[in-house]
Amino acid sequence: MEQNHTQSNGLKKTGIRWRIMRLIGLGIAGVILAGLFALVLGVVVQWLWNWLMPDIFGLNPISYWQAFGLLFLAKLLFGGFGHHHPSHHLKKGVGHNHSNHWKHYNRFWREKGNAAADDLIKRTQTEKSKEREEA
Repeated sequence: MEQNHTQSNGLKKTGIRWRIMRLIGLGIAGVILAGLFALVLGVVVQWLWNWLMPDIFGLNPISYWQAFGLLFLAKLLFGGFGHHHPSHHLKKGVGHNHSNHWKHYNRFWREKGNAAADDLIKRTQTEKSKEREEA
């Protein structure tokens, strides 16, 4: 009985180690893939620049590192760095929780929307009839 308990703990520890190693491996693979993607994107920017810009605007061709720097500059100026998700910027009690707004929005239109729409239709019909009488 004691031996089964020890084997069970050993399997749990092996499973945890496997998960940790897997996460580390995925992290390393992600960094490598991101680097390769950036390098390939630099080549694409260089190719597009050297293909289009000299003919269209009379600009000089650029090297790979200039293209990579241009890509970096564009990301810095237009894209920023990091993950920008609105929920990360909202703290409890600060900002707006938009998911609750829809509940109130639907309730508002159920209660007041039909009456407001009927009122608008009546005012529009009254205005049109006054215009016809004046004409």
